Amino acid sequence: MSPAAAEAVVLDHLAADLPFLSDEQLTKLAAEHAVETGHYAAEARRLIDREFEYRQAVRRAHLAGAL
Repeated sequence: MSPAAAEAVVLDHLAADLPFLSDEQLTKLAAEHAVETGHYAAEARRLIDREFEYRQAVRRAHLAGAL
């Protein structure tokens, strides 16, 4: 398996796991990837940011519906 293919598999697994992490675990993971460099770290940060944004949108929608 090429390094690029292996990286893609790891990123796929990360993307699949993110919805099941608590906010605290997600924040810790974001901090770990914040200091890394390279393509994998950038893609991991993008996936983590997207998960944070999704959670914010869900919370906003829930709050708007409760008002």
